[in-house]
Amino acid sequence: MLFRDKLHDLPAAAQQFERAGDIDEAVRIYERLNDFERAAELLRRVGDEDRATDYFLRAAQTHAEAGHWVAAGDLVRTKIGRRDLARKYYRHGWDVNGSEAVLCGQRLIDEHVLAEEWDDIRRLSIEADTSRFPPPRSTDAGHFFNYVLSLGELVPAVHADSYRDSARAVFASHLRASPKGPHLAGQLFGNGNPWPPEVVRDAIFATRRTADHTVAVPEPPVFVNEGTVVAVVMASTSRDLIIATTTTVKCWRAADGQVQTVLPIGKRRRVLGLATDKHATAVCVLYGEGPDLYLRWISLGHNGHFQQEGQIKYENVPGSGSTWYLKPTINSWSDVESIGVVTLVNPYGCYSYRGTSLNACKPPFAGKKDLTYLLAEDRHGGLWIWDQIDLRFVSATHTESELIRPPWTPAVPPGSCLTVPTVDLICGDRHLEIVGVDSDGVLHWAKVIAKQEDLNLKHHCGSRLDDYSAACLLGPNHIAAATTKGEIVWLNAANDGLTAHKRKTTLSEDSPVVALSALSQQVIAVLANGAVRRIKTP
Repeated sequence: MLFRDKLHDLPAAAQQFERAGDIDEAVRIYERLNDFERAAELLRRVGDEDRATDYFLRAAQTHAEAGHWVAAGDLVRTKIGRRDLARKYYRHGWDVNGSEAVLCGQRLIDEHVLAEEWDDIRRLSIEADTSRFPPPRSTDAGHFFNYVLSLGELVPAVHADSYRDSARAVFASHLRASPKGPHLAGQLFGNGNPWPPEVVRDAIFATRRTADHTVAVPEPPVFVNEGTVVAVVMASTSRDLIIATTTTVKCWRAADGQVQTVLPIGKRRRVLGLATDKHATAVCVLYGEGPDLYLRWISLGHNGHFQQEGQIKYENVPGSGSTWYLKPTINSWSDVESIGVVTLVNPYGCYSYRGTSLNACKPPFAGKKDLTYLLAEDRHGGLWIWDQIDLRFVSATHTESELIRPPWTPAVPPGSCLTVPTVDLICGDRHLEIVGVDSDGVLHWAKVIAKQEDLNLKHHCGSRLDDYSAACLLGPNHIAAATTKGEIVWLNAANDGLTAHKRKTTLSEDSPVVALSALSQQVIAVLANGAVRRIKTP
């Protein structure tokens, strides 16, 4: 009971009750954690198969509600032998046409092959071509059709030849629509895919002949998440984005554009903060539900899906947590890469929690703070703290600098759908560069250098003739900023202010930009409607 009632470590408490033979209490705790699969496994071990089946079904439904259709189908198929129900989950994931559409399609193919339903495979192929993976979803089309062809002798020759002809026609349509013909041809036909070498060679050669005459078309917006965006945070190394909307928290992978569901939100929850590690393999979400707040840890599992871990509940929070601050970066604990630490600041003080169970540990600083705008660490352990109206630097040896007051504070700009302000920063050795927007829609850039106990501040703001909605740093002194007119402005921070150094980029989207993130030679714009768009830097 120590783990349950005093330390609030429910996973450890469940294990202790299980060892003590109190199966019902262990199951109740797993149910509180929404960990129905562990409850089912426990009941199966003690021979209660009927209840185990019920909990396996609840676990599958939880996966499905989070958009994890493959996990839901795999669970009922492997744990309770319900292939009929598994098919329904796979089919739903296929119809939703989200990030799991390819895997769901492959699972459906497996089921159709097992049942020798060759016409159903053809129908899936037609759907894949016409409505699931049309250009520019070439990578998904390649994965799906090449999987069909990889089944080899499991498919009768007459059907295999028909599937191959369909795949060839689909790939040809993608190659005609793409400005990256030779590269895409190698991806679709090569890379170990089930095509003869001469077919791969001919495809690459044919696309090289027309590549010089192809005009590159800017990538259109890609819808990542349903609902209206309320918070965005970026992984520092992988540059992946965690995007929270009014319905779901999802992860968008910068490398290939894949989307993974992190946490369903629903109508009753409101996201107040996001945090992630440098590779977006761990996510913490601070959200409100009624008068209570919750801090939830979610981890990327070995199966490629995010799974909910520990949770802390704060009951009857005054002001609905509007002054609470969740540090957006999850750091490593005591140089142990596999254990992360998340930091939360509220009117009662600063608190840190480590690991998936959110065990309390020593915070980076102490004291009661009414409002925090920024916590950032440099690679030597120095900490920048911006709370209330004061900014200070605390060195790794705990030496505090003087207090300075920047002439602005980060805020959600007018008319924005965000609930959490977004700022971008570069945190170097005893220096901090930051860009963001204030509550009037004014763009601000600042650089602060810590010299012993003194802080040297340089600050510029954008033209007050423009209303800004988001900004990011392309590098030291280089800024990309979005205006409410649908423009991306490219700026330099010089001694005399912020100056435009390239022509503006005009976006055609009706939905406004709410966040910007810099990648190599491109900027990612997050739109209020849950879409993202890649924009090449000029």
